[in-house]
Amino acid sequence: MESKGRHVERIPDVLAELLASWSSSGPDLNDYWRGICENLIECSRSMPATSFLRWPAIKQTMHMTHRPEHDTYYQFLLEHDRWHDRWSLGLQETPVGGYIPYKLNITTSPQLVQHNFHLAYFMACAGVDPLQVDAVLEIGGGYGAMCRLFRNLGYQGRYTIYDLPMFTEIQRAWLLDVGIAVDTESEAAGDATVRLCSDAEAFAEQAKASSGKTLLISTWGVSEIPLGKREALLAEAGRCHAILFAFQEAFGSVNNMTAFNEFMGRHSDTFTWRGGPIPDKPGNFYLFGTRR
Repeated sequence: MESKGRHVERIPDVLAELLASWSSSGPDLNDYWRGICENLIECSRSMPATSFLRWPAIKQTMHMTHRPEHDTYYQFLLEHDRWHDRWSLGLQETPVGGYIPYKLNITTSPQLVQHNFHLAYFMACAGVDPLQVDAVLEIGGGYGAMCRLFRNLGYQGRYTIYDLPMFTEIQRAWLLDVGIAVDTESEAAGDATVRLCSDAEAFAEQAKASSGKTLLISTWGVSEIPLGKREALLAEAGRCHAILFAFQEAFGSVNNMTAFNEFMGRHSDTFTWRGGPIPDKPGNFYLFGTRR
């Protein structure tokens, strides 16, 4: 049951506490994400937390306004054979956080349209139902929207998100307020099957510990992380059952086309790879892996 923003209201205080605990150099961030975190702190000081999804730092990175490609994605979902029993349900937004309505259906958001499309397109191209797994590992979980989508679609297995500490705190607050119990590295909830972490090695261990089918998912998150840290996060990727990545051609000085081609090469004996441009989103690509 949703709690009407009780935890979300504390986001400014939690971010202030986190900022106070940083060293003089702050966390290990590239320039882009350092700027986003600094902007996020400023937003938390001057804008209402109950509508944090409308903060500029959030809209820029994880809760976007309408873009032309969203109409393509929405039409794909409408025409999908699982529209009535899956995607129409997955598109239902929550008022917690003050979502931005999608212009063709105000009960959903452009962000949620895109998340549903990722899963539907993965099903169509890879032939794998993303809900038919025992565990989901997500790199870069935004504010928790993909996790909530999985829950709304009926998935009840383990779900682990790796992210920067600042976003882990936002995920915790928002997920709790939409009625999803979570564990963090410092606080456990006995009934939680969702775990939030900011330690790359601990995240990789989740893949190692899984005894069933695991889906590894990252929509742009992994492609915006320095190469060294990617290696730690993906150390156990070969144990997964399926992989769903979305990424941009380049990020800063990193050529992601080269990086992901090398990743595919290291796991060519384990996975069948499919990929290509993301529809109506120039310079962005999907990479889908299914276990041989």
